[in-house]
Amino acid sequence: MGEFNQQLAVKVLSIHAQRMRKILEEFGLWDQSRKLQMITRDDVLIPVKSGIKAEFTKILTRQQANLDIGNNSHEATPANHQNTSSDISVDKSTSMTCDAKNGTPTGSVQFGRQVESESIRKEIPPDLSCDERTQCKECNTRILDSSSPTSSLGCFHFVLGGMEGAIVTTDTLPPSKKVKMKTPHVKLREILRELAEEKEVQWTEDLERDIPRHWEVHGDLILLPDLSLQRPEWSALLEGGWGAVADALGCKRLAQKSRIRSDDYRSPSVKLLFGKDSWVEHIDNRIRYCYDIRHSMFSAGNISEKIRVGSFICQGETVVDLFAGIGYFVLPYLVHAGAKFVHACEWNPHAVEALKRNLELNKVKEKCQIHFGDCRKVCPRSVADRVNLGLIPSSECSWPVACAALKPSGGTLHIHGNVESHSSEQKRPREESRTAIGASDKLNEETVSVNCSRSGSHFSNSGLEVSAKTEHEEMEGDVSAGIGKNVHWVAWARHIKCEIHRLLEEAHGGEWEVKVFHLEHVKSYAPHVDHMVADVSCRPIVRS
Repeated sequence: MGEFNQQLAVKVLSIHAQRMRKILEEFGLWDQSRKLQMITRDDVLIPVKSGIKAEFTKILTRQQANLDIGNNSHEATPANHQNTSSDISVDKSTSMTCDAKNGTPTGSVQFGRQVESESIRKEIPPDLSCDERTQCKECNTRILDSSSPTSSLGCFHFVLGGMEGAIVTTDTLPPSKKVKMKTPHVKLREILRELAEEKEVQWTEDLERDIPRHWEVHGDLILLPDLSLQRPEWSALLEGGWGAVADALGCKRLAQKSRIRSDDYRSPSVKLLFGKDSWVEHIDNRIRYCYDIRHSMFSAGNISEKIRVGSFICQGETVVDLFAGIGYFVLPYLVHAGAKFVHACEWNPHAVEALKRNLELNKVKEKCQIHFGDCRKVCPRSVADRVNLGLIPSSECSWPVACAALKPSGGTLHIHGNVESHSSEQKRPREESRTAIGASDKLNEETVSVNCSRSGSHFSNSGLEVSAKTEHEEMEGDVSAGIGKNVHWVAWARHIKCEIHRLLEEAHGGEWEVKVFHLEHVKSYAPHVDHMVADVSCRPIVRS
C-alpha cells in the first residue's frame, strides 16, 4: 500500500462533536489547521495534533501517580488546568479498563481495548481503513502515528468528559479557512515576486517596501494608492503583467491614483492600468451612484449628511443644489426626502454625464433639471423652498446666488463649510481670509473668483477674541442646543447669520428674519478643521 498523508483525528458522535472539540482545545490538542468532517450520519472526525496519544499517556501517568492506593474514586487535574468537567481521570482499580460493576467512569481515559459502544463498532468509510497490520480488528479503525506512517499506535479508545471517542488516522480532512486564506497583500507580493523571477529582475527590500498594503475596491476595479509601485524597476517588471496582478487580487480592472489636480473641479488623477472601462458603481443608502473614476470622486465620508438629507420632509418642495456633482445630495432629496423637483447646477462636464446616468439609474430623471455651468450664471431665481450649498472648504462665493434662488416667501439654506478651530495663540490671523468676522462685508469680484474654486480657503476666526457667552448672546433667538458651545462653530454661525441677512435684503428687499437653527458636524480633518453644515431659516417679515 502507498504511503499515507496521515492526519490524526478523534472519531466521536456528531451530537458530541462541538463539546469534544472544546475539551480538546482546552488541552491544546485540537488541530485548528483542519476542518471537522462528518463521515457518516452519526459520526464526526475532529482533527487533533500528532502528540495526542503521548499527551493522554502523560495525563494518565500523572493522574495515577497522584491517586491514593486505597481510594478508588480520586480525580487528578492536568498541570495549570482547573478541575472542570473536561478533566481526564482514571479509576486506579480498573487499571486502564472499565469497572465491570460501575461501568465506564465519566472522564476516564482507556486504551488497549474496545469501549463497549455501538457507535465505535460501526464500519467506517473505505478511505479510513488499511491493512490488518495497522487496523483495529474490533472496530475496523486504522490507527497510525502521523509522524511515522509505518508505526502502529495500537487500538486507542477513550472516554473524555463522559463522551466516547477513538483516535483514527485519515488523509481526507480538508484545510481550514484560516490556513487556506492569504491576505491580499501576501497574494500581491507572491505574484510580483514570480514576475520578477520570470523577467530575471533582482528582488530587493526596496521593491518589497514599495508594495501597497491597502487599496480601494470599487466593484471589480481595484484602485491602488499613489505612493506605491513608484520605483523605476516596476515599469519593466509589470509590462504585460498587470493581468496576472488582477487575477491574483480577484478583480477584472486595475487603476492607480495620484494627487488631486489643482483645477477648479478638484478632479482626481487616475491612470487605468488594466481593463478598458473606468466607470464604477456604488450603492450608498440604497441609492445607486455611477461615475468615471478617472474624472470624478465619491466621498464615502459624507454618508451621515446624505442620510440626514434623506430624512428631511420635502414633499411638495422645490430644491436647488448649487454644486450637484454626480448627485451626492440631489438623489437623497429625490429618492428619500420626497422633493417635488430639483434644479441641479454643475460646471464639471464629467460630473454632469455621471449625474444624468444616476438620475436614470434611480428612476427620477423627470424630477430634475440640470443647469450646466457656473451656478452664479445659470441658477434660476426665486424658485426654491430649499437650497443646498455642498461645497467645501467654503461655499461663501455662492451665498448671494442661494439667497436669490429662494422664493420671496423664504425657505431654508443648508450651508457647508470647513471651520478652523485654531486659537489665536496657535495661529496668526489670516489677512486674506474673506470669512473672518472682522472682514469687510462687501464682496468684490476678485474675492469671488478666488473663493469659488473648489480648492479655496476655509473659515477661520484666528486672532479674534471670541467669548462663548458673547457669541451666544449675539445668536439670541436661535436654537442654541442645535448650535453647541464650540466658540469657533458659533462664530461661523454668527457670520452666516449676518451675511445672509444682508444678502436677502439685497436680493428680495424688505426685512428678513434669519435663524441658524442647527449646526451639523459632518467630520473632522487634521489639524483642527471641522466640516460643518449650517441649517438656516430665512423668512420675510410682514408688517401689518
